[in-house]
Amino acid sequence: MLVVYFGICWFIGIALASRMGGDVATWAGVATAVILIGLLLRRWSQASWLLLGLGVVCLGGARFALAVPVIDENHVAYYNDTGATVGLIGLVDGEPDVRDQYINLRVATQRIAFPDGSSQAVTGEV
Repeated sequence: MLVVYFGICWFIGIALASRMGGDVATWAGVATAVILIGLLLRRWSQASWLLLGLGVVCLGGARFALAVPVIDENHVAYYNDTGATVGLIGLVDGEPDVRDQYINLRVATQRIAFPDGSSQAVTGEV
């Protein structure tokens, strides 16, 4: 039954992190502190389990924060919906997905070329 309670705490942490935000270091730091305090207070059983559950909530939040991609000017998704026509330079990263009317290609981008002739190194897949 303990695994069920901790699993519920994990999912609560994921839900909280999706609404509140925060970085991995903050969630993990709070989780570490709360779990250590919970282990130190193991004489008071109820308080200890409550703190350990809160620590698992924070670990769930840290996991969510770790999974969210960082999209800045060095990522190709940053230039999505800008309205400008750009060129992508990259390599085909896998087998083509052949359909009846078209072919899908996965391209690992290396650079993005702007209409003014400049270019910038980027990462990400298209």
